[in-house]
Amino acid sequence: MTQVKILQDPETGYWNQLYREDRRVGRLRTHKPGDCALDECDVHNRPQRFHDLILLWRTDRGIMEQVCKCGIGHPSPGEHAFRKTVGQEHELIHGCCGKCCEEWYQ
Repeated sequence: MTQVKILQDPETGYWNQLYREDRRVGRLRTHKPGDCALDECDVHNRPQRFHDLILLWRTDRGIMEQVCKCGIGHPSPGEHAFRKTVGQEHELIHGCCGKCCEEWYQ
């Protein structure tokens, strides 16, 4: 499994800078800011309450995760909303700590 840490771009405020294992910084290729299909977009409109959590791009699954205080990767709020919108709830299955998802998605 390859995980790439996502950082906030200090110039734009968008969450689209990749921090690779080799310590190089790149950019996550994504849709344009005006093309966000949801109110909560992981890249362009990430909820403030989640800014302190680590955001990871899972290259093996093609999903965005955030790491909770327990150290577990969960589908991020934007990923969660998107997958439900397109009928791909099965993509939300993950190793859950059993408490953070309840907190986030209620």
